[in-house]
Amino acid sequence: MAKSLNYLRRIEIMICPRCKGNGYFKVKQDVYTKKDIVVQCPQCKSKGEIEDENPSYDYSGIDANKLQ
Repeated sequence: MAKSLNYLRRIEIMICPRCKGNGYFKVKQDVYTKKDIVVQCPQCKSKGEIEDENPSYDYSGIDANKLQ
């Protein structure tokens, strides 16, 4: 039986790039009208945040001597 090691996974929370953290965004209702309608964000399920299981941060440029 395999033991789950979920506590070893590093999950980062990041702001949803589609709605920019609002949980919704506006789209044009029609090509011919200027009216916008509000749509709930399907990518983050209207939370404004998504989980990034594979963070791709590049720490190679950090100099420990220059940190405050």
